Order: sequence, then structure tokens, then C-alpha cells
Amino acid sequence: MMIRRLILLLLLSSINALAKIPPFEGIKHQMEAPSEGVRDLVTEAWSYMDPAKSESEHNYALAFKMNNNAYQQGHPEGASNIGLLYEKGWGVEQDFELAEQWYLKAVAGIYHSAQAELGLARIFLLKPRTKENIDKVIQYIQQAKNTALVRGSLWEDSRDAYLNEADLLASTTNLAAAINANTSLSNACCNVSV
Repeated sequence: MMIRRLILLLLLSSINALAKIPPFEGIKHQMEAPSEGVRDLVTEAWSYMDPAKSESEHNYALAFKMNNNAYQQGHPEGASNIGLLYEKGWGVEQDFELAEQWYLKAVAGIYHSAQAELGLARIFLLKPRTKENIDKVIQYIQQAKNTALVRGSLWEDSRDAYLNEADLLASTTNLAAAINANTSLSNACCNVSV
């Protein structure tokens, strides 16, 4: 029971750590960057949801609208930011399923978002601890690390923060997998009839 509480505490810590990280336009395998106007739209939208700013400076409804507009114009970070709004419950009702859908939109094309990949890892950590879900967590963590390491991205200053969160999620995942293995063994031991 204590180990499960530790996992929950680590998970909540990693989720709260993201609130301090600005969006990262993890441009991966890209031939051409989004237009400057669309990049500016995403940057401005972030300014209305940036957790580093005071609550009075937030305008989540406008951030949602601007991010959706950016996504419609082909910028995946708009979808990633909407996923973050749903994941955190910023200006919308917290909804992990909608967050997952928006994060998946952000990683569906040739552009990738480390923020969305880490968001997907966090969401899959909240799901039942099946091998498939743990494999997804590991997959998204690795993708986020690869995306964050791309040189010349527009958000290079966020690279270390994304890599640190990826490492934290990876250690949480390893701990969760070890606990699951331990729980399975103890359940098997307890269910053996003598």
C-alpha cells in the first residue's frame, strides 16, 4: 500500500512539474516550419495560459480559441496546448480522454511536440497498469526525448526541462513496472492453495 502511494506521489509530482514548462515546438522530420504568423499565434496563446503568470493574466477561453485556430492552420502545438488545458482543467472541465485526443492530434503528423508526447505518457500512467499501457508510456517518453533533442527547434530553451520530465516519468514507470511485477508475484503466492 505504501509503494502505491509513493507511485501516486511521484506521478502527481511529474504532472505538477509540467505546469512550469513552456510549450516546446518539437519539430521533427520537418521539411518546412509553420509560418511565422502561426508560430506567433501559438506563442501568444501560450501567454494566456502560462502557469508562470499570475491567475489574473490568464484567459483560458482566448488561449483555447487561439490554439485551436493555430491547429486548424497546421500547427500541432496548438493541439498540444489544448490537450494541456484539458489535462490540467485550465478553463475547461478536466477531461483526460479529451486531453489524450488532442495530444494525439499533436503527434499525428510530421511535426512532433515533446509537450504532447509527455502528456500522453502522463495520461497512460493514469490508466490501469497493463503491459500495453506501460509500453505506451515508455514509447511516448522515448519519443519526447528524441523530439526534445532536435537541434534548431524554436523552443530550445525548454529542452532540458522536457528531458528532465521524461527522465522523471521513466523512473516512475520503472517503479510502477517493478511494483506490478511484485504485486503479481505476491498475488500468485497468496492464491496458491496448500
